[in-house]
Amino acid sequence: MRKLSIKVVALFAMMFLMMGAVGCLKVTIDAPTGDTEEKTTAKSDSTQNNKQETKEDKSGGSNITLTNVTIASEVDEMTYEPITKQDVFSPDSEVVYLVGNFSGAIAKETELTMHIIYLETGEYVGSASAIAGYSSGPFMFNITRPNNGFPVGKYQFTVTVGEEELEELAVAFFTVEGSENGETGNANSAAHAGNVELTDVAIASEIDPETLAPLTVQDVFSPDAEVVYLTGNYSGAIPNETVLTMEVVYLDENISLGTINSGARDSFGPFEFHVTKPDNGFPKGDYKFIIINEGKELTSAIFTVE
Repeated sequence: MRKLSIKVVALFAMMFLMMGAVGCLKVTIDAPTGDTEEKTTAKSDSTQNNKQETKEDKSGGSNITLTNVTIASEVDEMTYEPITKQDVFSPDSEVVYLVGNFSGAIAKETELTMHIIYLETGEYVGSASAIAGYSSGPFMFNITRPNNGFPVGKYQFTVTVGEEELEELAVAFFTVEGSENGETGNANSAAHAGNVELTDVAIASEIDPETLAPLTVQDVFSPDAEVVYLTGNYSGAIPNETVLTMEVVYLDENISLGTINSGARDSFGPFEFHVTKPDNGFPKGDYKFIIINEGKELTSAIFTVE
């Protein structure tokens, strides 16, 4: 199981930031779910609209370059190579991938961030960040279908590097066309549970980055806490098939803040999810982590900010 995290931007918004390791895992964010007027849009010209630039990584001091940046509906889960390239999707599409290759990164320092904008309304949907595990390799981000399907219209992916001063590395566009009221079946949603069990589940403020074991176990945090971890061990998974979903709920308002999926690469091992501090700190109250597989809750844990 790979390391995954969620970073809060606007706590009460339904969009969430996801974080992971470039070249090591897939990263997902939810699409916009609000009411949207249906619009007729033409197919985007990926040759003219999708661009790539080389920029200096201000945070890591590298000269990172992105190449072969592509939007796809299907990718190889092991290599992140696009299998089906396309930039026009239907509202009931399960997922939209942004894949490519990076080079010139500083391993475990350079951070790439993918931003998504819904261009029909100018809505900033959210972003996903990933730390480069190596100096070069493949990357993959994806946006998954909301419950009522993708709103019709045009969307923009932007990949940046740096923290205080963002440097744009690549831009790509995709379009959603068709009726938003059609069937939105989920034929590929089966996660193949096997007989998954979770043990040693703990909330912590610090973990071992190699073993993912908790170093400081606690369930009460201050608003300026940098990160809240959920760790544990899983067993009984089917490698490359079993998927765990972690949901975060803000209990004081009963708001689901978002979900993130993680596919098991082995039949057993450690797992780690985490939530990072928003710009203005964590709002006070109770929060709940829930881990789900195939719609079944496997475990949950609560932490408090006071």
